[in-house]
Amino acid sequence: MDRRESLKVLLLGALGARSLSPDELAAAESGSPAHGTAGLASFRSRWAAWPNMSWAGPEYWGNRLQDWRVRTGRLVSRTRGPNRTLHCLTHRAEGANFTTRVHFELDAAAMKGDPAARVGLRFGLQGRFPGVRSAAVHGTGIDAAIDAAGYLWLGENRSATAIDVSGPVELRLRSRAEPGGARVELTGGTLGPTGESLGIDPPAASHIETLFDATAVLGNLALLSHHPSASGASGPGSVPASTPAPAATFLDWTIDGPDVQATPAAAFGPIWFAQYTLHRGILKLTAQLAPIDGIEGLRVGLELRRGGGGWTQVATAPVDGLARTAEFRIEGWDAARPADYRVVANVPLTTGPETFEYRG
Repeated sequence: MDRRESLKVLLLGALGARSLSPDELAAAESGSPAHGTAGLASFRSRWAAWPNMSWAGPEYWGNRLQDWRVRTGRLVSRTRGPNRTLHCLTHRAEGANFTTRVHFELDAAAMKGDPAARVGLRFGLQGRFPGVRSAAVHGTGIDAAIDAAGYLWLGENRSATAIDVSGPVELRLRSRAEPGGARVELTGGTLGPTGESLGIDPPAASHIETLFDATAVLGNLALLSHHPSASGASGPGSVPASTPAPAATFLDWTIDGPDVQATPAAAFGPIWFAQYTLHRGILKLTAQLAPIDGIEGLRVGLELRRGGGGWTQVATAPVDGLARTAEFRIEGWDAARPADYRVVANVPLTTGPETFEYRG
């Protein structure tokens, strides 16, 4: 395992060890809801509510993390490279009956020089071990995407007709259980100037369907930006290169269906983890955050609670623009008095401030 893969595993390990209780973690890994953790089996992206930042949001895990950012209420795949995926951490397919839909814009002119380039969805992502974390790091799945000419691809199968990709497009993937497996239908169409669908329902501008083994469609669901000719990789163990230019812009993403497992507690961030030291009455605590340092005026708070009382803020700190950390120093710390702590960030969304916390 190289350094890049080690960092991925450590970060997602922090997700499991801290963000989820043992019952919640078991639910996320097994697909069974733990008490108090199961949410509505439907998901919708909220990029329109978030400020500009070099991060996709707490519901996602990006491969690579630095290839995804929010700009003016949209998600941008900021580089052209192979196998760029953005996994949904909170909702995944635990059965064959589900639907996922995405609205996006692609740069068809740039993609025409790369006949294998695809933008859209990847489903059935499964890793070396069961659960969302292994699939997010090592998962392989099935592509449901559009190429530069507007043809739909479902795995290795291409649609007979193409759609107009000069403007925003919509992809809908619908999976249904059948006696012989899972029938997956992929339909594509264009969007109107205000985002309304202009032909996603049959007879759609383009349509393709395939019967898969029922187990092949289970697992994580992800957005896909795949531009293989941008890779400068060569040889075993090499790191794929990328071209620093926007590859696609995603407007909206939904997931729903009776076999969608919702685990809201699996959201990860924007406070990823924290560590502290205590020496001669001085407490030093560092919180590691997602790349939200670009949010104007954002400060992070440290709060304490003793003896079952309420939370009291004892310090605030800015987010370091290079390390993406918040550092706290508390003098005169009484080590004889145990205390719970939490690190709190109030993020200004367009829907109103939203509070995120990490407890220790």
